[in-house]
Amino acid sequence: ATGAELYVGHGTVWVNGDNGYIAMQVSGLEVLPGAGLTDSGDSQDEMLKKQQTQIELAHKQLDEEVRRKEVEFSHSRAINVFPKLAAYCKKSVHKTFYPNSRFIIICYERNNSLEGVHSNTVFCYPDKIISDWHEGLDKKEVARDIEALMVDVSSISEMMIDCLKVSPDLFPYFDAFLVDGGVDGGNVNYWDYIKMYYSYLLGLGDEEKYLNMSSCFRFSDGVVNEQWNQVGNLLS
Repeated sequence: ATGAELYVGHGTVWVNGDNGYIAMQVSGLEVLPGAGLTDSGDSQDEMLKKQQTQIELAHKQLDEEVRRKEVEFSHSRAINVFPKLAAYCKKSVHKTFYPNSRFIIICYERNNSLEGVHSNTVFCYPDKIISDWHEGLDKKEVARDIEALMVDVSSISEMMIDCLKVSPDLFPYFDAFLVDGGVDGGNVNYWDYIKMYYSYLLGLGDEEKYLNMSSCFRFSDGVVNEQWNQVGNLLS
């Protein structure tokens, strides 16, 4: 064909201004608009089907590449970020917690917010919140204290969920950091704190979060901490 040429993607469009000739060449096949192929004998429908197959293959290859990069990223986070986050989380459940809610302060027998409470005491004895609960409490204020108490457990849970959704094979790796006598040689099962958080969310009715946790962490109904579940119910 003669005249101007326009390159589009992997094909070429020729336009001949003298005789109005317009043609397209895709993968070596020359096609006249409204006509069959000029060099293979295939119908235009057959060619379109072939093109559709090529497009679908290209999409599949792209999806596989995206998936590969997602897996690489999740493994990189697991190796480079998770150990530090896990170590920080383990320390946080044993640090001093300073509640702002007057109700929480009284529950744990403190005079004011400057008298901190050992975080582990609140985690392990939510029954104090349940037994002292009464109508008229500022639920939002109490909920903010509980969220502050559990913020690091929430962070490590969300990171594991993000990674496990892409790479479920990482579960044993995460588990090694959290189980009784994990990599730091301790004697605390840090899954217990994650289960307390899960039970609290279940009580609150935060369906998206607790369903993600249940699926990714392989939780069964038996893992629910009834007291933290009740605290969530009181604050829902």
